[in-house]
Amino acid sequence: MVKNALYKLYIPLSILISIFSFAFAEEKLPYFKFRTDANTSIKKPELKGKPTVMIFWGIYCHTCRDELPRLEKLYQKYKDKVNFLAVVVDTDDIEEVKEFKNKLKFSYPVLFINLKYDLFKFKVFGTPTTLIISPDLKIVKRYIGDINPNELENTLNQLLIR
Repeated sequence: MVKNALYKLYIPLSILISIFSFAFAEEKLPYFKFRTDANTSIKKPELKGKPTVMIFWGIYCHTCRDELPRLEKLYQKYKDKVNFLAVVVDTDDIEEVKEFKNKLKFSYPVLFINLKYDLFKFKVFGTPTTLIISPDLKIVKRYIGDINPNELENTLNQLLIR
């Protein structure tokens, strides 16, 4: 009986462990070229030399509606030293995104992705997912869900003094 119950837990637990195990090791940032809400593009090499905060979010994600304005405060404080990028996962409508940015009052750039391919490539399984990327383009932290702003700021400060 106990053995059967443990077996039923084994598969979901092994899936969770495999999903979260990548969060604890540095990994190379995949190559990308994304369109921005300013109708330009940004490529991976352009981020080199500065830490980057890359949040994957959705228009219909309620947690994201809290997270994006919180990151705006850090963006205003660190925008000359740190790249901040908001990667939208559920629309490619620039006007909808601009309206959403005005409503939530955040100003850092929004990137548009190829949903099927890029979510898999970046290992994004839900929103918000935030990647902290070192100046040498390695993912050093991955947050799924809410971020503690103090922890994020400490991480950015550590990357800035490297």
